[in-house]
Amino acid sequence: MRIAFFIITYFICIPLGNSADYTFYKETCSDIGFTPDTDPFAECVLEFYKRDKITKVVKEEKQQKNIEIELEKKRQFELENLRAKQRQAQYDQDKRRAEIQRQRQEDARARQEANRQQEMLDLERRRYELESRRAQQQADAIDQQNRLKYLQMIPGFVDMMNPAPAPAPAPTKRTMNCESVTTNLPNSPAQIICR
Repeated sequence: MRIAFFIITYFICIPLGNSADYTFYKETCSDIGFTPDTDPFAECVLEFYKRDKITKVVKEEKQQKNIEIELEKKRQFELENLRAKQRQAQYDQDKRRAEIQRQRQEDARARQEANRQQEMLDLERRRYELESRRAQQQADAIDQQNRLKYLQMIPGFVDMMNPAPAPAPAPTKRTMNCESVTTNLPNSPAQIICR
């Protein structure tokens, strides 16, 4: 697009510059020593014109190339800027992920610590309950012993607590009925059954 603009501008400006250019070239050739309206003079003017035209074309090409280089530099700069923004966005995203991961780890540690403390509290509570039961049992045992001592002080209470043993019943004789049983099998001994 830009090249087409420069080419169109160049062709529009050539006719305007031709009339002024020839006078400058004619003056230059006259100053050098060529006689006007001769073939060497015309060749001198033509040669200066060609050189100037080539110089202008080279200059325009150089300007065009410089413009293209500047455009390429700008494009590279914008591309590098875009890449830098992408890297920064990736870095920020990684940073956020790391922060979330760190927060999750801290939460997990806090939950573990809370669970451990709850277990310690439960263990302490069970220990307290066990010690309370033991203390209550000991208190009950002491109270029972004290009651027993108190009751032993009452006359006749010991005889009620330990009465004399009853006489053992006399053993009875049991009679047994035994009978001999024989079988019909040859050479078999007789069996004795008692009831």
